[in-house]
Amino acid sequence: MRNVNRHGGPVHQSPRWRSLRAWAFGGLVFLGVVASTADVAWGQSAWRRQSVAQSLSRAPRFECVPQRVRDGDKLTIRVSIPHGRDLAVRAPDGKQYFLVFWHASPSDPEPIVNWEDFANRSELTINTRDLVAPVLDSTGWHVPTRVFTKRGAYQVILGANLETEYESSAVNTCRVFFEGTATR
Repeated sequence: MRNVNRHGGPVHQSPRWRSLRAWAFGGLVFLGVVASTADVAWGQSAWRRQSVAQSLSRAPRFECVPQRVRDGDKLTIRVSIPHGRDLAVRAPDGKQYFLVFWHASPSDPEPIVNWEDFANRSELTINTRDLVAPVLDSTGWHVPTRVFTKRGAYQVILGANLETEYESSAVNTCRVFFEGTATR
């Protein structure tokens, strides 16, 4: 029974077949080495690809505390690790402010936290009065401006690559209502 394949035909045990299997396996190993070499040449690492792939799905825990803030209040974002590395806030007027993003070139604006460091953080606290961030739209990056300026619902968004990919199944969101300037 050992010399019959699942279709009832003979199992190919000839030396030619064994050498063909060895050649195919060697080819796969060669392709793996070439791919790893290309990653290094292009400035990517297998670690980075793996960590980004791990963060493509939603984080199990993502919350914004408190859910109602005023000008000058502290907003804390809590998230489980691993999580996506991009963090943005969408204002009531539809503008999307990028807080944490890949800083690709010196001409790009600075994120509020380093992209790679953010991947290992489970909490980020921001002051609604002091938070300034750039907007990215079809014309490119805009000068960083204050985020919390208009009364209304703001959406905090966490994902792997919010600049080019936005699928609701792959991002975390929480809503924060900004009540405006506190009266004291």
